Amino acid sequence: DINAKQPGLVMYYKRRMPFAERTALFSSSDVLVNSSIRHGLNLVPFEFVMCSSERKAGFVVSEFLGCSRVLPGAVRTNPWRDEDMARAIHRLLLLEDHHKEYWHGLQVAFCTNNTVYSWAENLLKDMMRMRQ
Repeated sequence: DINAKQPGLVMYYKRRMPFAERTALFSSSDVLVNSSIRHGLNLVPFEFVMCSSERKAGFVVSEFLGCSRVLPGAVRTNPWRDEDMARAIHRLLLLEDHHKEYWHGLQVAFCTNNTVYSWAENLLKDMMRMRQ
């Protein structure tokens, strides 16, 4: 057990967390691991990107999350494969600062330019095109 050897190193939450508490935790984290398997549109990685501007932290997301394919630099993995998950976390912890800055810049730009409103607008436009 990691926390037995180094207390506080890993924080595991399986509960709904208030927004202020969640953003405070995100801003002080080195890595986010979101291993959800049944959550199509999960906004947690987007929140994490916007909160980690100081640390430029990376994140591992389940390949089953919808955001895993759109957020640049997202480290996608199958949460059922423990070794793959461990390798992904290890890779992010060892990532060089210039790579962190590069990916974080792309992620912030994506989050800033793709608001809920622009997504809804694009979805409606796609539906209109399909109708024609």
